[in-house]
Amino acid sequence: MHQRALVLFSGGQDSTTCLAWALARYAHVETVAFDYGQRHAIELAVRPRVLAALRAAYSLATVAFIGGSIASRGGHNVLEPASLGIAVVTGAHTENFAAITKALLDENAVVQLPNLETSQASTELASVLRELLADEARRLEIGRRALTVCNQNRGATERTIQVIEEILAARAATDTPVPFPALHVTAAK
Repeated sequence: MHQRALVLFSGGQDSTTCLAWALARYAHVETVAFDYGQRHAIELAVRPRVLAALRAAYSLATVAFIGGSIASRGGHNVLEPASLGIAVVTGAHTENFAAITKALLDENAVVQLPNLETSQASTELASVLRELLADEARRLEIGRRALTVCNQNRGATERTIQVIEEILAARAATDTPVPFPALHVTAAK
């Protein structure tokens, strides 16, 4: 068993639960803290720094728990660790990233906790983390599947831009404006 743990800590309930779990089980616990003010404009301003720090931390991870998903907050992005082939665990509340979470779930490429009361969630999370840390083959397979899903979905932004450019070019040729109903956007598959 590992004697050291790294907890990515944002100060929320999910990261506090992970920190408490790690402190009870590991001889040495380090934390990487992110205080981004929990305001939308500030989150957007610091996003590149947070993502860079997360990528660096995720590259060291054996398994990643994605916070904001136990309590009904909509969850955080599972793509960062999944794109590195890390086994990902998330809570039941993944509404903010529904499409990619569904794609990962459809391929058994993420572990999602059931919708539990917060008081029960820490026990379930600890159990899932313990299982994944003990079962290297399962953990590696989940990470491999996650990486495959991410690789299959790379280039979505470029493909979306290409479709929009084609619509605009077709409309420009007829010199008519693009009506908004012609552009249907959805967050889920």
